[in-house]
Amino acid sequence: MRVTRLAEEYAQALFSLAHEQGIDEQVYKDLSSTADVLGDNRQFLYFVQSPAIPYEQKAELVAHVFHCEKLTKYFYELLLRRKVFHLLPGIKIQYKKLYDDARGIAAVNVVSASPLDKEKQETVKKTLHSLLKRTIAPEYSVDPDLIAGLVVRYGDKILDGSLKTQFSLIKEELVKERK
Repeated sequence: MRVTRLAEEYAQALFSLAHEQGIDEQVYKDLSSTADVLGDNRQFLYFVQSPAIPYEQKAELVAHVFHCEKLTKYFYELLLRRKVFHLLPGIKIQYKKLYDDARGIAAVNVVSASPLDKEKQETVKKTLHSLLKRTIAPEYSVDPDLIAGLVVRYGDKILDGSLKTQFSLIKEELVKERK
């Protein structure tokens, strides 16, 4: 999911307040459970976005369905008043990045050509920990098109050690030499 600039700004503001109050973990749990409900029940989102339904009814329903921190409750009311409640899934994604960053956790995506056994996963995790100097929270996936090797994504950085990329680079060099 692409996170909009507006969602990033809301997430930053909410995280700053939650972190300042020492409730950033609970607010993250609130956002996660709400985003899960929105993902599972599109009609709920349609209801809170409907211009035909008064703000008071929407706020009452949200308060009734989601039992959360006072700060989260006020934040949801703000999103409803500004008619941007639909940004919540993106806000949650950005909030999680800020939350992890504050705790020294690096969420990384590791893609390999074939499944990695536990030993190789642990080696990758230790190597990334020594490179990034952070606690690593890896998410592993498989892409047979890589042929061999790994592609690691961390934030906006990509470490590409795949054979597919190496072949592409060699091909580019050969094409350059021909010209």
